[in-house]
Amino acid sequence: KRICFLGDSITQGIGATHNSYSWWCAVAAENLGREYSFYDLGIGSARASDAASDAAWLKRAKDCDICVICLGTNDLLHGRSASDICRDLTRVVGILEERGISVIVQTAPPFEYPPSAAENCKKVNEYIKNTFFRCFDNTLFLCEGGDVAAPVYGGHPHDGGCAVWGENIALHIKEYLA
Repeated sequence: KRICFLGDSITQGIGATHNSYSWWCAVAAENLGREYSFYDLGIGSARASDAASDAAWLKRAKDCDICVICLGTNDLLHGRSASDICRDLTRVVGILEERGISVIVQTAPPFEYPPSAAENCKKVNEYIKNTFFRCFDNTLFLCEGGDVAAPVYGGHPHDGGCAVWGENIALHIKEYLA
């Protein structure tokens, strides 16, 4: 199976040790094993609206069997509404599922959000948890007491936070590999 990780700079590995394989996607890939292939489609500053445009970036995900999506942080930081972000995520999932790709949508991860963005993040995350069958709530592992504006390991998680995240998402992904 081909598994891709579609996201922003957090998915790209910013925050983890440079030139290492310690960001959450690499940790997840290592935990899932060598019988799968992995494609990290993390791009700095990426937004859910970019993926929803169904252009070249999303086209790369269409060649995979499973797509793990982690988007929303940059949308939130640029003042986009929760309803716009939810609409874009729904479009992306629809486009991929139409191609027969299994999609796992992660909640928007904790970040040092300003108050209005934190409120929108909570709305987006509730939507994700209540809408998508395959969902992974990363906030259970990455923030303090459910406060999306209080990331335990930093907004761009360091190696320790990526290890926790990668190990836990790998366990979740394994449920869909059988």
